Amino acid sequence: MQHFLCVYVSSRRIALYYNSDDGASTLNTFRPESATPTNGVVPFATLIQNDSVSTGTNFAYNESLKNAPNAFFDLFSLDGSDFDENKLRMNADEIPSIALKAYLANAVSEVYSVEIDLVKSDLPVMLAFTNDVESVKRNIMIDWFKRDGFGNLSMIDFESELLSNIQLNTDFACTVVSDGRDVTSSLYIRKSKDLLATKTMAGVGTDPRMKIGSEMLWNSLNNTGYLSFEHELPILQKYVSDFIASGKPLLDKEIELSDEKMHAAYLIKSEIESRANSENGLAPHFRSFLSNENVKSSEVSLVLCESSESASLLSNTFSTEYSEVLNVTERQWLNVFTTIWRSAKKVEYKMKSIVSRKLANAAAIRRWVTEKNEFVDVLLRVQEESSFATDNISRATSEQMRVENEWKNRIKLGDFIGARALVDSASTTDVKSQISSLNKAFNTLNEYAQFVEEVNDVDDANEQIEKFSRLYSGIKESKVKAENIENFRGDLLSQTDKIQDNLPLFNEKIEELRKTSVKATQDRLIAELKKMMPEWYPLPIIQTSKVSVKITAEVTSTGFLFMKKKKLHVKVDFGDATIPYRCVLAFFTDTVSRVDRDKTFVEDLNDKGESLFGVIEKEYNLPLPEMPSCGKKGILTIKLWPHESETVGINSAFDGNTCFCEQ
Repeated sequence: MQHFLCVYVSSRRIALYYNSDDGASTLNTFRPESATPTNGVVPFATLIQNDSVSTGTNFAYNESLKNAPNAFFDLFSLDGSDFDENKLRMNADEIPSIALKAYLANAVSEVYSVEIDLVKSDLPVMLAFTNDVESVKRNIMIDWFKRDGFGNLSMIDFESELLSNIQLNTDFACTVVSDGRDVTSSLYIRKSKDLLATKTMAGVGTDPRMKIGSEMLWNSLNNTGYLSFEHELPILQKYVSDFIASGKPLLDKEIELSDEKMHAAYLIKSEIESRANSENGLAPHFRSFLSNENVKSSEVSLVLCESSESASLLSNTFSTEYSEVLNVTERQWLNVFTTIWRSAKKVEYKMKSIVSRKLANAAAIRRWVTEKNEFVDVLLRVQEESSFATDNISRATSEQMRVENEWKNRIKLGDFIGARALVDSASTTDVKSQISSLNKAFNTLNEYAQFVEEVNDVDDANEQIEKFSRLYSGIKESKVKAENIENFRGDLLSQTDKIQDNLPLFNEKIEELRKTSVKATQDRLIAELKKMMPEWYPLPIIQTSKVSVKITAEVTSTGFLFMKKKKLHVKVDFGDATIPYRCVLAFFTDTVSRVDRDKTFVEDLNDKGESLFGVIEKEYNLPLPEMPSCGKKGILTIKLWPHESETVGINSAFDGNTCFCEQ
């Protein structure tokens, strides 16, 4: 059997789920004998005595309510001072981790009968955090457990997993976690489960009945002059909570305070309810939270993530304003952790393989929501500031291309004087200021490159990231063009000198090439000619009769029962030809006496002027444009012409090799 623990961790509550045997289809809820869990959830309270730590027990919780110096309840809010208790010394940041390990150790001992330190290196442990535990606190806990030797540990976003296991009918879902003091609400897009925003509302999670009832209870007491209300408040709230949960209309009994004496107390439930209804200020906080995200309450389902003493009040507060208010049941809770468990089984309990994408993206989504407006403004500013420079560079590049094409034509004709005069007279653009503007814009975008990388997987960021990419690529391309423009005239004049200097030897090589019929000599001379001149410079015409080309074509059927599709497989064998020909593969509907462009499908097989050698194979899906219908014959032709003659058309006098194909 593979052991497995999944731990629910909120700011003030924890719960643990485990598998008991191979045949179980769901997880079991750990219910320690020393605690009274609700839905398996116990207070995240711990008591430290000597070298012993106990967590989640009734005694630890009650001692923390009495403000015992070695008992802690609000663990994630402890200050950074060190704690000393006999043999134990720890920093406040470590206490939540130490407390949680103690709870896990108790569970492993009870359900698996083994010491946790003996199995922690391999024990699969998943920590499911709620959003009221800040990411920095989560990371501190994860790091502590890893340092302690837990080697198969991971964490997951509980609330996004919860939303994946319940049915809701609105566009948005807002999860609510209340620790009895604060309320943390998290707004999600329901379909994608992407987290849009999280906000902790301090002080509004307290059930007003707790404070009101505590004040009434305190006022009913006698002989309390030596006690303070603030010091006794946690104890008073516990009595009020039990009273409200009991459903009784009246409390008339003695209660024990921190002085360990019994005091007569009196409380009426209807009076508490009456004052609470008029003082509840939770709803406005939620309206403000949703308004900041431009979301209407009618578009939102509220999901109360855990049972608490204020759950019924929260439900009553929101039920009339929101489309749905869902109190999560214990079964739904268990379904979430069972789903996580099954995912762990699929990856053989390698916990790092199932880290929630939502959790992994949570920080990115929060950062995107926080910095989105600033990023959008930056992109608009960069676009405006760089547009003038990019437009000028684009116009200058077009003029540069026109001059360069005319310069090439004059060079091909041997008019070097005219080529130089053209370059000298070409209009110039002062690109220094344009380059400065582009560099400034480029540097600004580079400052946001890390931000873009971090939010790259956030769905809501896609449009702006695409805009960033277009701007980045466009400005980078304009920078290259600007640098080319700066060097344009000098480069052309330098090339003119080089070509003119090489021309006498180039012509000698051409004459030598025309006089030889030895293939090896031809190959050597052509290679030398290519090195002497730019690739666009004309090479000598070689007769097509020196090249032998063999064409074969075969039509094959593919798909279901070989009836769905037909493919034309063409094989062109150039043998040992190495002359730099261009070639075109043409499909004709009838004869080759005249090639009509309107009735052909033409593909340029070699448009780079490379030497043809060996075999070219192509496959085409049929029917091709203007190919014969099924059952008729078509003619394939390879037309060859020297690469240097770019004006030679398909109807040139150069003959091609043909073959027949039949569909």
